[in-house]
Amino acid sequence: MARAITYYYPDESAPSSLKVFQDRSSQIRGFYFTRDRLEDIAKVENAGNYAIYFLLGNDDDEHPIPTIYVGQSKNGAGRIIDHKYKKTFWSHCIMFVSDNNAFDTNAIDYMEYYFIQKVISAGVYSVENKDERKKEPNVSIYDKPTYDQYITQIEFLLQIEGVRLTLPAKKIAGKYYKLKTKGPLAQAYFQDGLFYLEVGSIIRPAAAKSQLKEVQAALLRRDKLIKSLLVEKKIRACADPDSYEVVYPLSFKSPSTMALFVLGRNANGWTEFVGLDELRESPESE
Repeated sequence: MARAITYYYPDESAPSSLKVFQDRSSQIRGFYFTRDRLEDIAKVENAGNYAIYFLLGNDDDEHPIPTIYVGQSKNGAGRIIDHKYKKTFWSHCIMFVSDNNAFDTNAIDYMEYYFIQKVISAGVYSVENKDERKKEPNVSIYDKPTYDQYITQIEFLLQIEGVRLTLPAKKIAGKYYKLKTKGPLAQAYFQDGLFYLEVGSIIRPAAAKSQLKEVQAALLRRDKLIKSLLVEKKIRACADPDSYEVVYPLSFKSPSTMALFVLGRNANGWTEFVGLDELRESPESE
């Protein structure tokens, strides 16, 4: 079934940093804005309504695995302003309101619970929420179908903006690229513009500290990421000291970031994985 989405750009000089979008057959309205346009979005019509929002970070160096925070607000963008300085990881936000302000406290509470559980169980993102909201809110059986309709529409609009809350199924015909360096096995595959480190791959101990400051910084970020992935149960410790096994596919935007993560040293991912360089000529990998 085809669907049409309407976009509105409050600032024509910077359309990619501030936009409003909506399926006109629905009352759900989406707002996309970068961190530096937070005060501007607050001035847009309906941006102060009850809201559910997603803070997202896309920095390959700081966060090789994309990061997300799910929140709710009774005053729309006004609540997100509190996160501008308290949460440093995010680069942009996607916020949803009802254009007739049909959301209420119960609706945004239930949706926040649902989406936190979804991103945690799916494992696509590193989740910044400290409160995992494990207990489902008590909502009326008469209201829940309406809330579920809101959720379905929001999930569709998120996908339009490139936010997938579930890991895409591995394509059966997909090719594996194995690590050529001697040692424990690690293999990857390329799909939908991302490089995935496959389940069963072994993450090796970090090599001797590099003299290059940028590599030292990258290894420190790697240590932080490993600790986060252990907590999220996406990797687990091996018998060998400081080695870990991947138990959930891990996505990376860059093959070299993936290679550094696996090997614990500066590495060219295009050459470290056998055959991966064939993708350099592939339009999908650009």
